Amino acid sequence: MEVGLNMTDKGSSGQAREFVVRNPDPRYEYAQRWFKRSITQKNPFDTFFYLWIALIIAARYGTQREPEDNDGNTVKEYFRRNSNYVLSVMSKEARIIAQLCARRGTERGMIVETYGQRRERRRGLFDKFACAYDDLTDQEKVETLAEIINQVRNNLFHGRKVYNDKQDRELLELVNPLISSVITTIEQFHH
Repeated sequence: MEVGLNMTDKGSSGQAREFVVRNPDPRYEYAQRWFKRSITQKNPFDTFFYLWIALIIAARYGTQREPEDNDGNTVKEYFRRNSNYVLSVMSKEARIIAQLCARRGTERGMIVETYGQRRERRRGLFDKFACAYDDLTDQEKVETLAEIINQVRNNLFHGRKVYNDKQDRELLELVNPLISSVITTIEQFHH
């Protein structure tokens, strides 16, 4: 007998997609519940919060990383271990990737603003992603997407993204479908 949970997702086309999740592990089901909450949200900020929680639970489940590990490192490892799935999503969502590459941050940096100790390294990754996407190796594409998503998380959780900023909303409207597609593809939610 198959154990499953019926869920609905909206892809980049905006069309509702039905799928059944078939993994009975409680951690997996917990990630599913957070993912399901993301689908019901109209506000891209709320959607991101729910997707981030689902992503972290799935990543910890998928990588067996300890809770005290840095979330950003956990997501990078999850993406690395599942790079073929992530690349598949990036290919299917090429329009969103192109829009993300064309985006400029509030301070006119590439894609999203960077702060903190790793600012220069991330800035270099994001600039290369934006300016020379086709020249990147598959590994660089996967790593940079994970870094972008993590930087958006950092900026949002630490108050650098604001609810009434049009550019911040637009960024989340680009990132959210990518996170959603990565989770559903890696976790093999069946449509």
